[in-house]
Amino acid sequence: MPHAWNFAGERVLVSGGAGGIGPAIGEAFVRAGARVVLLGRDIATLTKAVEVAAAASEGDASGVVCDLQDAGEIARATGEVIDRLGGIDILVNNAGVSMHVPLVECTDEVIDLNLDVNLRAVMLLTRGLLRGMLQRGRGSVVNVSSQAAERGWPENTHYSASKAGVLGFTLALAAEVAPAVRVNAVCPGMVMSGMMRGNIRATSEHKHISYDEAYEEWSSGIPMGRMQRTTDIANAVLFLASDDASEITGEALNVSGGQTTH
Repeated sequence: MPHAWNFAGERVLVSGGAGGIGPAIGEAFVRAGARVVLLGRDIATLTKAVEVAAAASEGDASGVVCDLQDAGEIARATGEVIDRLGGIDILVNNAGVSMHVPLVECTDEVIDLNLDVNLRAVMLLTRGLLRGMLQRGRGSVVNVSSQAAERGWPENTHYSASKAGVLGFTLALAAEVAPAVRVNAVCPGMVMSGMMRGNIRATSEHKHISYDEAYEEWSSGIPMGRMQRTTDIANAVLFLASDDASEITGEALNVSGGQTTH
C-alpha cells in the first residue's frame, strides 16, 4: 500500500517538470495535496504535464515556461512563482540533460549545456527562492543528482562533473541553512524515462546492436534486476521533503536498485 503522504497546502516548485522524472514528482505532490508549479522549457510538453498533474485530485498544478540556460529567465520565473504562490515551501531541482560523448570530442557547447542546466540552474533557482524559506524559518530543498556523481562511466565526464557539483552544493548548503531549511539529494540509477530511452537508442546506433541488446547492456549489473520507475524517484523525493525526514539533511539517497551503494 503506497504511503499516504500529506502535503496539504504546501507550495512546491519542480524544475524539469515537463519531462523525464519531473511529471511523476509533480503528480505525486499534487496527489498529496500540494500546490505545485512545474517549470519547463517547452510550452506544449509543459502544458500536457500540468494537465495530467492537475487531474490527480487533491492539490492543484500550474506551469511556468523557463529556459534554465538563461540566468535572466530563471530570475523572471522565480519572481513569477513567488508572485503566484507567495513563496515556495519545497523546491525540487530536478531538471537535467545528458548525452554520451568522449571528452576529447566534447564541444564547449555540450559542456556549457550540462553545467548550465544540471548545476548552475540548481544554484540560481535555489538562491532565488531560499531567502523566503529562511525568512519563514522553514523549507526543504531536494536536488536530483545521479549515481553518476558517485561512480564513473565512460563518455560521461561532463554529466558526472555537473552532478557531482550538485552533491557538493547540497552538502555545503545543508550546513549553511540548518536548522531552518533542510537540503538533500536523490541519486537515481537507471530510470526508464525519456532520457534513458534516448541513451539506449544511442548505444544501439553507436554499437550497431538492437534496442533490446542495448537495454540489457544498460541494465546489467543492477542487483534488483530491473531499471527504476519514475515513481520510485518521486517517492524518494516526497520522503525527503516530508516531516518523516525531519532529522535528515545534507544526505544523498541512492535509488538505484543497489547498483550504487554507500
